[in-house]
Amino acid sequence: MGLLTSAVIGSASAASRPALQSDRCLNRKQNKFTCTACAEICPEHVISLNAKEELKWNRCRDCGLCVSACPSRCFTPSSGMQRTLTEGTHPDEPLVFACEQESELMDRKIPCLAAIPWELMALMAFYGEVVLLMNHCASCGKAGPHALLLENLAEAKVFLGEERFHERIRLMESGTWEPETSPSEKEMSRRAIFSGLKKNLKKNVYRAAVSRVPQLEDAERDGLRYRRLLSRAVRKERDRLREAQQAAGTAEELPSYPLSLPAYTTACFGCGICERICPQQALEIRAEEGGTRLISITPWKCTACGLCAEICPYGGLQGLEKIAVPFLEQLPLARVQTESCERCGVAIRLGTSPALCPSCRAKQKRLRR
Repeated sequence: MGLLTSAVIGSASAASRPALQSDRCLNRKQNKFTCTACAEICPEHVISLNAKEELKWNRCRDCGLCVSACPSRCFTPSSGMQRTLTEGTHPDEPLVFACEQESELMDRKIPCLAAIPWELMALMAFYGEVVLLMNHCASCGKAGPHALLLENLAEAKVFLGEERFHERIRLMESGTWEPETSPSEKEMSRRAIFSGLKKNLKKNVYRAAVSRVPQLEDAERDGLRYRRLLSRAVRKERDRLREAQQAAGTAEELPSYPLSLPAYTTACFGCGICERICPQQALEIRAEEGGTRLISITPWKCTACGLCAEICPYGGLQGLEKIAVPFLEQLPLARVQTESCERCGVAIRLGTSPALCPSCRAKQKRLRR
């Protein structure tokens, strides 16, 4: 197969289906438990939990549910779904989403509203109003996607706060959505209105390459793309609020954003297992002077998959807890007391005697034989 042919096929695949970053899959990182989120949510049974079976991508219809359901965000949304969800939107118009069962004429239909990750819901709310037409959600008979949609909405509400969530995200569970129109426009049919809007978008938006939600470079398009953009939106808003306060001579508290992050206990001594096993490399442990280790986290990278807490063999993590963070870039999470192995320098528990890690202790026993 030639290079040009391979490039064309790869481009077509990227546009028509999600891509799996298998090295970030929870089942590839450990064998203590099996994550079934993507396999259970996929309506076409594309995904098999049998590691020896290949994914049946020929069945995929790009519904996007695996992208939204994966706890470690190891699925990259297809370029086609990315465009549908975020691009070509007039900055002054609400983002209106409906599922395929919606009979009304809509410009932005997707297979299921549950395919919108909570991070994207929150991101869109930073830039304008979002409308979800949920007329068929409770009655569609798909319990898994419906539960996922409610979970995504709940997480977005916690992150944004009640006030902003209700101000920016409108949930319409009955009736139809009508765009705001002038008296003369109200006499037009609904089809004519949307047709006019569509022409307007092509004329004024696509020509100017304007999109309400910022876009990323190709190198940054992975399963964390919406979280990365959300981090930038938070930083931009904080900078804007801080500048406004300085101009007004006030000093009000800047907003914070609750996220589920690892909760460390006093049993932690900075062994580094959590840092090494994190699918998104969100954790960093650094030795300090005085026998302590600083555990830092990059919140926008942490998907709250809980793998670190599941794997920790020493009880150093008690799961996840909601922590209100001022920004989503790297910040200190915990500082723990530790000792170092006399031979290799890795962290060991306080009071360990002899002061050797398990590996060096085993080597010492073999030398004594």
